[in-house]
Amino acid sequence: ILERAMETAPYLTADEFLRHPAAQEASELVRGEIRMMSPAGGRHNVLALRIATRLTAFVEAHGLGVVFTDNLGYYLPIPGAARDTAQLPDGEIPIGFLRCAPDLAVEVRSPDDRPGELAERIADYVAAGTRCIWVVDADARTVAVHVPGAPPRVVGGDAVPDAVLDGAPVLPGLALPLAALFAGLARRG
Repeated sequence: ILERAMETAPYLTADEFLRHPAAQEASELVRGEIRMMSPAGGRHNVLALRIATRLTAFVEAHGLGVVFTDNLGYYLPIPGAARDTAQLPDGEIPIGFLRCAPDLAVEVRSPDDRPGELAERIADYVAAGTRCIWVVDADARTVAVHVPGAPPRVVGGDAVPDAVLDGAPVLPGLALPLAALFAGLARRG
């Protein structure tokens, strides 16, 4: 009886997660374990939409592929990982998760991000083959650019009000003025 009490919940695959009740709420699957998330707030949503809109315009104008929003469920293949890692959005997506690593991943920091989880996500993106990760911080008015094999580069901040984020190495020629992205967005006190 003691052994049974010590057993933990079973790990889920991405396909099992699609059918799990938690998938109907804000949640993600990380290495086979479900993590509940808070819904995104207004600031987060507006910032993610502004970035996605600008990226979509650039990508479509240059015939570079497709941009997915932060609500997309995907399966991030991590070589050598023992468990599936995936995120499920609200709503429907075509036949399960996308099964690929994005060339560019954009993470908008949330007020309830737990220590270490963001670093874990960045490491997972890199392990899966993502070529660039942007970590957007609305409070600091910065974007930390993570490229595998290089130290993070921070763009923006109050000392650089006219900072422009470039798309290198994934979207050369892209220029995003940070003032336009952060305009009208409140900061946490």
